[in-house]
Amino acid sequence: MSARRAGQLADRLGLAVCISLAAYLLMPGVWPIFWLVCVFVSQILEHYLIDKDLIANTPTISSLRSAVIVGATYFNTSIYVSLSVYIWFGGPAGQMFSTMLMAGTLLHVCLHLYEVRSIQIASAAPPTALLFGLPIFGFVAQHGFSRKRSFFCAYQEGAIGI
Repeated sequence: MSARRAGQLADRLGLAVCISLAAYLLMPGVWPIFWLVCVFVSQILEHYLIDKDLIANTPTISSLRSAVIVGATYFNTSIYVSLSVYIWFGGPAGQMFSTMLMAGTLLHVCLHLYEVRSIQIASAAPPTALLFGLPIFGFVAQHGFSRKRSFFCAYQEGAIGI
């Protein structure tokens, strides 16, 4: 898994450039550029501090090292998917693109990180939380919170309203 992941650095960075460009076209501002810089820094640091070491020392990983890897994975996934929060507020097109970014991140995690359950869970948590949370937040922000509406209705109308 680590050798495959290390070989995907250029792909992840190239995809980040495309995502940042699309976000900038949807909502011009400094945030897509700032996000791109954060993604580049975090991905390159992870590549040199974790991925290269895993390739060289795959058989022996201490529990502390494993916890660091899981934490770094959670952090990097959080950074990668965080742009979806900014894009969400760009109207219907932003919500659609944001949903695609969150779902695409979740799909990537499920397809590529299934071999190590702890890393898969750490990587899936940020996009899953946003995929459920942003439509609910958008619904409540637009319509207000009412005890008459159930949690499920709030999510359903928020998701369909995209």
